[in-house]
Amino acid sequence: MKYIIALGVMLSTVSAFGQFGGRLPDNKSWGLKASFNYYLPSYKTTNPASEISNNTNTGFGGGAYFRYDFNDLVSFQPELLFASRSGSVTGVTTNEVDTNITITETSVSNVAQTTIELPLNLKFRWEFIARHQGAWKSNSTLGVVTGPRLVFNMASSRTTSSSEVTSLYGQQSTEVRDLSTTNATDYFSPFSFGWGVGVDYEFAGRMIVYGNYFRGLTSMNKPEFGFKSFDNRFEVGLGIRIY
Repeated sequence: MKYIIALGVMLSTVSAFGQFGGRLPDNKSWGLKASFNYYLPSYKTTNPASEISNNTNTGFGGGAYFRYDFNDLVSFQPELLFASRSGSVTGVTTNEVDTNITITETSVSNVAQTTIELPLNLKFRWEFIARHQGAWKSNSTLGVVTGPRLVFNMASSRTTSSSEVTSLYGQQSTEVRDLSTTNATDYFSPFSFGWGVGVDYEFAGRMIVYGNYFRGLTSMNKPEFGFKSFDNRFEVGLGIRIY
């Protein structure tokens, strides 16, 4: 709900700006973006006896961008994005107390997260100029973007179930624990940082198709859970230049 309200306020604001704010200088432009996000997070455990695996769903993103052209080739393009993700994380820890006693702990967590993201991209642009009738038109442009991205946790949840299997002299006993739920402040880090790179193609004067790869460089979750998780995603989307 928070995500929907925030996105609605942002779209209303930029729409009002487009209607009443007048024209921007020729070296400045802005627009809207929306994407499908494919998450492939990586994990690093602090306990060598633990193994982490995950299963993620397709996420969604959207927001606005502003572009300032230094010249015909180089631009600065900051963006304000909202993104949502969901999936599950499975952790298995095996401890051998001695040769006759083995304890295996398994936890399965269903996680959901909504973030506010601030990419600060440097963009390189190449305009396709018509050489003859039917060739590329001059309003078609290929772009390459790269730069840091700041990711802020806006809202999240984590529901976990776990079990413990004890093997003692060939006999097994199992303890199943009840579901527990933690919120954003208990599991996800309030802030993470990474780097992105991507390409886009602007055509018909204002329509944009784009693809990005983003790699997180700091952990998405707090370290006291025994592992670190790093954002690793592909984004494919559409955009429109309002001006």
